[in-house]
Amino acid sequence: MRRLTILLFGLLPLASPVTGQRLPPPIPSAAPPTFTASSRVGGGLGRQGRPFGDSRDYRWEGVLVGGVGLGLAGGIGAAVWCSRESNSHNCVAATVLSTAFFGTIGSIVGGLIGGSISKVPPSGG
Repeated sequence: MRRLTILLFGLLPLASPVTGQRLPPPIPSAAPPTFTASSRVGGGLGRQGRPFGDSRDYRWEGVLVGGVGLGLAGGIGAAVWCSRESNSHNCVAATVLSTAFFGTIGSIVGGLIGGSISKVPPSGG
């Protein structure tokens, strides 16, 4: 038995790997590229000197329009609703909170809608 063990351990370095022990070729990934911390260093300014980089869609415009538009509508609606009530509410606090709430909702929705619309690159003419 001892000779068999010595023989097997002596032949072990000569063995070739079995097919199941080989690594398969890497599968290409569809994941978006990852960015390192060094790619964001530089004051936060994009390639054209604008904050938030060079956007290829209308997400930031959507955030601005949606936030301001729905924020103003919510603030005006709260002011009108509060002024028509006959009880003693603090209309300033209700108007400010309503403007902030609806402005946040409008910014999120506007950013999602604007992000789905791509900008057409300018023609070189």
